[in-house]
Amino acid sequence: MPLQENTRLRKHPPLWLTIRTPEDIVDSIFSYSQKELMIKYLVQHQKARDDWETAKKKIPDELLFKWSEIMLLCRLNGYIAPRVLGGDRLTWKQIMGAKRNYKNADQCTVCPNTYVSGDCKGIVDFKNNFKPCWIKQ
Repeated sequence: MPLQENTRLRKHPPLWLTIRTPEDIVDSIFSYSQKELMIKYLVQHQKARDDWETAKKKIPDELLFKWSEIMLLCRLNGYIAPRVLGGDRLTWKQIMGAKRNYKNADQCTVCPNTYVSGDCKGIVDFKNNFKPCWIKQ
């Protein structure tokens, strides 16, 4: 795994053990020209400081669809809040935990769907045991 761009010492370890880095995810989904184009749109969004709903209307649908896939995969790997630094470098914040115990974190921890809201695709059986959607039934 490459070194983090932020070289200051962290107080907390990453909450999630990363399988793929954001750079790997972006490079596997975007071509070089698509990546450069998306960075330009993100720079415009950062400079205008407008809300995302206004900014995404300017982005072509194909690019926006791929970007949503990138955002989901990065979140599942523990990375959120992309930002462009220096005009051409995409950086991400990493979700940090309180202690170095990875047994408490799983895919449900970073999933955007919640059980309370009804978006979760997990199943509760008759004994009131929760089975997450990512475990093969």
